[in-house]
Amino acid sequence: MVVTSSGGVNGIVNVLGAGTLGPVTGIAALNLNGAGNVVIVGASSATTLTINNAGVVATAVGGFTSNAAVGAGQLTTNTTGNVTVGTGTYTGNITGNAIFGVAGTINTTVITGQTDFKGSASTVNVNDTGTLAAVTSSAATNGNLVFLGGGNVTGVINNIGAITVNAAGNKTVIFQKSVSATSLTLGNNAVANLQDSLTISGNVNFTNGGVLEFSGANPAGYLLNSQIKNGNTGTLNVYTTGTITATDSSIGTVNTINIWQGNAAAAFTIDLSNKALTLGSAINLNNTKSVFGLTTSKNQQVTFMNSVDGFAGGGGSVNLISTSSTIPNNNVLTLQGNLGNDTLGTKANPLAVINVSGNVGVVGTNATLGTNGLDVSNTAVLLILLLVGFLLMHHLPRLRLPKLISVRLMLDQPFMPLMH
Repeated sequence: MVVTSSGGVNGIVNVLGAGTLGPVTGIAALNLNGAGNVVIVGASSATTLTINNAGVVATAVGGFTSNAAVGAGQLTTNTTGNVTVGTGTYTGNITGNAIFGVAGTINTTVITGQTDFKGSASTVNVNDTGTLAAVTSSAATNGNLVFLGGGNVTGVINNIGAITVNAAGNKTVIFQKSVSATSLTLGNNAVANLQDSLTISGNVNFTNGGVLEFSGANPAGYLLNSQIKNGNTGTLNVYTTGTITATDSSIGTVNTINIWQGNAAAAFTIDLSNKALTLGSAINLNNTKSVFGLTTSKNQQVTFMNSVDGFAGGGGSVNLISTSSTIPNNNVLTLQGNLGNDTLGTKANPLAVINVSGNVGVVGTNATLGTNGLDVSNTAVLLILLLVGFLLMHHLPRLRLPKLISVRLMLDQPFMPLMH
């Protein structure tokens, strides 16, 4: 049955049950009020398309140009216009905005406008290769954004609940702008690629294996202050221009941390001012300019559970820093190993330099300390910035040091090499 208005956009059509109609064109309102399967054939349009019966299962085969309201029931089509979902389910692409009212669901590949959860516990399931624009919750923090494969988000994600990136098949979801959510769940080796900042008020959960990847180009750097869950299955890729600084001690549970940015410098720093750190991660400095740093503004200790390799064949840097808001600086960053064979740099892959600023203590090995020594001899240069700080050598006779130690007396004076 063809439904149209030949005298301009006008007229209201109420569908009271199952059936087939269409194409529908030029009317003011199409209301699907009765339970049953409704099929609309052909390219159709109306000012509004409304479903408020949970028993309606509607399909607009040729697409629909309209503002659609799925208060209840189900609608499958591609819509040119805005889509509002209450407790119902909408399946299809949206050339326009997506707005939720209650706990509804949208299954889609493309939403060109803004998605707004409006404080509801609604869900957007994004198909493989899907693209979204901005995503927000303009009321309370809520909403679930689930990626069923790879995808791309071109706009800001702000104030939403949960983001899930765990499709099988090594899929990658690219987040081009800043992301703010309660939680981020990764799994199945899927990659969440962040090209801007990430703010997670709850936790980043790697579940059964996932990859958190930063690849932005902000010289001011990025902050990762989220708690990590199931880090032993996860990978953190630091591919940024600008330092990523992690502040929660759970970062030390991440299985693998790769620091690399092509031939450019990339840097990752852990600030352990809040809590002592057990570093169980495998730290990979994947080019000669890669930098790994540890910093604290309080007396804190780091226990290395693994050695930190330099770049293959030699290269990469480690920065060790203690700071203080008062003078003198009495805060000490203390380093120790786990089994006595842990090293900064290795003989096969030595570091280019270990930079020391502030008070840094390195635990040696003796009968009293047992096997907590840390070997810092596998570096071409140990650079100590005096007048900024000094190196504290615990149990010096049993401490392994590099052959060349350079001391910079003033920040604007040249290095003074000291042979050890």
